[in-house]
Amino acid sequence: MAKHSIGEDIEIYRKIEILCPNCSELVVPLDCETEEEIREALKAVEQITGWKLHLKVEVAKKDDPCEYRYVFIPVKPEDVIVEGEEILVKEEKIPEIYLNSSYMILVLKHPTENIDPIAIEYTDGYCERKCVLSASQHCYEPHFEPLAKVCKHLGKKFHCHDGGSPELFLEWLEENGYDGVEYEES
Repeated sequence: MAKHSIGEDIEIYRKIEILCPNCSELVVPLDCETEEEIREALKAVEQITGWKLHLKVEVAKKDDPCEYRYVFIPVKPEDVIVEGEEILVKEEKIPEIYLNSSYMILVLKHPTENIDPIAIEYTDGYCERKCVLSASQHCYEPHFEPLAKVCKHLGKKFHCHDGGSPELFLEWLEENGYDGVEYEES
């Protein structure tokens, strides 16, 4: 990796900040923590958004085991379990070939478009709310509509994972008629 002076590092950071000024996730807490509450909330989220639950599994490429690709395994809300502070999928619902993967996460995936999925986590690490939907970045507009729908239909407030600005999402909400969706500082 190339070494830079402090001035060069600051300039590189400024360029990155201009390209992507919001470097944290938009989070919608579902405020549930038992398996049954989480399953019911995820059923509702699927109905509201049209997006579907999948287990995202990291798999090493055969020709280069240092590189990875992702496999998405469709799952149902009733396949979801909670162990400690992790939302997982019942082992018997995971194809055996993927059971030893070091990276698996429950996600909401658009049913037809090839866009990044929305992560489903037990907590976002910044708030004590349980079962949260986390968009990849504030400025990733394909996540705006499903998160707005969940906020509006379930009466949930969104917040920013690590203090980033909600401005792009707030502007999008206003432009797209999502009155009443509220921001909650975390």
